[in-house]
Amino acid sequence: TTVEGIQNTSRVALAAIQGNYIGPLVAATTFVRHTALARRSLQLSFVDSYSLRHVTFPFNLLVNSVASLIPAPTRTIYASTKSASLLLYQALSIEHPQVNFTHLLPATVQGDFRASAVDGESSTEPSAPNKVGLEPGKVAERAVRAIDEGEKVVWMPLMMRFGHLLYWFWPSFVERKARKKYHFE
Repeated sequence: TTVEGIQNTSRVALAAIQGNYIGPLVAATTFVRHTALARRSLQLSFVDSYSLRHVTFPFNLLVNSVASLIPAPTRTIYASTKSASLLLYQALSIEHPQVNFTHLLPATVQGDFRASAVDGESSTEPSAPNKVGLEPGKVAERAVRAIDEGEKVVWMPLMMRFGHLLYWFWPSFVERKARKKYHFE
């Protein structure tokens, strides 16, 4: 622990909070009123017998991460800020039942997302894109389908839901597996 290390941790945490919590907070507070008003105008426009249960709009989508519910070493700040935004949107969905909130929880996604991570090491060498994980196009397709179907929580892949439940009942097992996956022995 050094002064520089603590300052760096603070800088990284503030940047992660800004992107992973403040960003979704501002988006939600900006659009929740407008989406609620849109829902009311939709209700007024449906004077025939069509059921509004089939109308999933307006909606609010939070693309989050499975890391917000299953902890991972080396992703501490990321996971905790993603967890905060998930809880924010869950609470907002209770406060604003006229707006459909969808929470998308993908596992690792292919691409170079880690290259822009606020907790990454500064380097002049570009990092290689991650070729392991979910395809970004499949995640986007699943998000659209979840919105269309009015789903509340979407785990990608679904087996991650069982990892979350397993963490409740056998946390030491999940922690051991996470250490191994992230080479944090």
